[in-house]
Amino acid sequence: MILECFDAWTYTKGERYFTDRAVESWEAKENGIDGKIKGSSFPFYKTKLRLDNGRLIGTCSCPVGIDCKHCVALALQWLEDKDKINETNKTRIRQLSLNENDETFEEEPEYSEMTNDIPEIPMELKDNPIQDSKSYIQNLPRTDLENLASFFMKKFTKTRAITIFSPQFISTTWNSRLTKLDDDIKEYKKKQSDVVNSTPLKILEQITDENSKKQCLKAWFEGYMDVINQVKSECRLRGIFEEECEELYEYYKNEEYDRMEEEYHEENSERYHNSYNRWDYDDYGYLEPYEDFDLDSLTLKSYIEGFFSWLFAPIQDICEYGLYLHHYNLVKRLDYLIKEGIQWLVELKLPTEELGIDSEKILVLMDLKSMIATKLSVLSTFSSEKDQIDHLYSLFIENPSYRNSEIIWSQLHRIRPSEQNIRYIFKKILKNFEEKPTREKFDLLKRLGSKYQPDMINSLLKSSIESFFKALDAEHIIKEIFGILETQPVEMTFEVESDLKQAALKVPTKAHRSDTSLYRRTVDWLVNYYIQKNMHARAFNQLIELTKIRPKTFKFKDYMMLKNLLPRLTDAFVSEYQSAISVIIKKGSKEVTFRLLLDLEKYNDACKRIKNLSTSTYSYSMHHDTKWGAITRLMPHISSVSDKNKELMIKILRSHISNWLSHSSRNRPDSSIAEAISQIRKIYLTFKAKNGDMLWKEWFQMFSNKHWRLRNLRSALNRKGIEMKKS
Repeated sequence: MILECFDAWTYTKGERYFTDRAVESWEAKENGIDGKIKGSSFPFYKTKLRLDNGRLIGTCSCPVGIDCKHCVALALQWLEDKDKINETNKTRIRQLSLNENDETFEEEPEYSEMTNDIPEIPMELKDNPIQDSKSYIQNLPRTDLENLASFFMKKFTKTRAITIFSPQFISTTWNSRLTKLDDDIKEYKKKQSDVVNSTPLKILEQITDENSKKQCLKAWFEGYMDVINQVKSECRLRGIFEEECEELYEYYKNEEYDRMEEEYHEENSERYHNSYNRWDYDDYGYLEPYEDFDLDSLTLKSYIEGFFSWLFAPIQDICEYGLYLHHYNLVKRLDYLIKEGIQWLVELKLPTEELGIDSEKILVLMDLKSMIATKLSVLSTFSSEKDQIDHLYSLFIENPSYRNSEIIWSQLHRIRPSEQNIRYIFKKILKNFEEKPTREKFDLLKRLGSKYQPDMINSLLKSSIESFFKALDAEHIIKEIFGILETQPVEMTFEVESDLKQAALKVPTKAHRSDTSLYRRTVDWLVNYYIQKNMHARAFNQLIELTKIRPKTFKFKDYMMLKNLLPRLTDAFVSEYQSAISVIIKKGSKEVTFRLLLDLEKYNDACKRIKNLSTSTYSYSMHHDTKWGAITRLMPHISSVSDKNKELMIKILRSHISNWLSHSSRNRPDSSIAEAISQIRKIYLTFKAKNGDMLWKEWFQMFSNKHWRLRNLRSALNRKGIEMKKS
């Protein structure tokens, strides 16, 4: 019936939605089925299925509205759930009876040769010692009961049969995450920390009784294997295990096309609802056919990275679970977990070469593999603690990502190395940082130094200053350097000040993430730092040096800072101040030079600089047009300006007016034109050697005869007390 009621393309998309478990819930009604289906643009769509004359009719709150893929997914989910209910009534409940140390289990399990096969867990490893949760709880110490009750009440699921002591608790916890694999990646990043911090293993921290912990670990084993099998199923669904790339490409091509299709329908729907005349609505958008649509490699790569990002938290939790199995000597479970549950990920290679994507360049997958190797390194046998440190170092240097640095940090905390070995790994990472500096290496070194070796911070500081300019994240590192210096004695800043500025000058322009250079930021930080320390002479000298090295970056606020600092210093600094001002007038930026001359009351010199300032034809505000803004700043001092310079100002204002008048009536800035004309009148009336009043009347009459029909401009001029009329 479903195939008869929907076209093939809609059915295919709906089937994939059903396979992806997009149906959140459904409820049978007397006249049909109501369901809640996940959407890509909205969290959920409300979908309804009804029978009408033997035909299935679907309605949905999505932009398509009728007989969409969400309706297909709901129908398929209802059929599957109905079959499961019938099958469950005929199936007996599995009994898990074998123990960890059962001597009758002698044969090794036959491990799957294919990485994408879902293994059948041997019965011995399904042993669940917690068959009766009530009895287990009664045997827990009072402190454990109090901890569990107060801290993990939210962890109990809605289904009473599933408690935190059952295998289903693990699979339920993580499968709820896995259902969101193809959701918006931004939402994942926002909630990433919550995902990591809410793992089921947190429960073990609340149980202090060792025997109870061991029983809980046994009870969870099958649940963790279920999570692994679910991860494998998700990989298989996306074609990740295939040797060819077609299935992987087609899966995410469907995802992207669906997203574009929903966006297309929503935009058209919004355009229709917002249109002034519904009858005049036209569908201007265009969505190319699916067959003609190509998924670019960058979009495909972002989808793949999003997929493995979602897997990171559950896989990390599985590795942590393996470490618990190791700690409590549950060897057979641990071996099985590694061979069947984890090893395939370490060996995984994506079929993306033909698509122009190197699987070694997918950083999230590399982080995932590094995390597994780092976590499981605890299980390896090392001849000494130093060998283990070397192993962790090699894992980090091979992939020095942020995730990997976090994992290395946690592993070091776990093995608690000696002070000597902490120094050893600190020096090794520092040496590598000096050759290839990155923010991840710097951050790990800073954490190591702050917690274990405070005396090594100075070494990190000096090495960072010498090499940070080579890093792509130089901006981040220099901010961290500022932070470290603020915690050190001021003598340290004296010592590194010169080297810090020299290094900042070496940073290439492409490394600047804003218009302000790192050298300029360094000077700003030093000035503020010394002012806070009441070292005004040192702050003054930083700005004086700036005028010599980078005069174009000197700002008017720097001039005001020098001016305010000068009274607090001795007369010996006056000559340096005057020399710096001369340099800025000659070599500084045009805007700063103009404002500086204005502040020095050199109005004619300032006026001569106006013609060199920038202007914008489409700027209607004196605050955004540099030339007009400069004239406005000069207007209060117009009586001190020579007639020649006044004529220059009038010429600039006339040019602005001509540009503005060339705009259409809808875009013409009549208020700005009126303001400029008012300024022209004021300038004319201050002429000394010429009859300014006559010159003003002659020019404005010519202007009025040409533009008197502009009614809005006439009104704007009237508000200025100027009447425009034809003679």
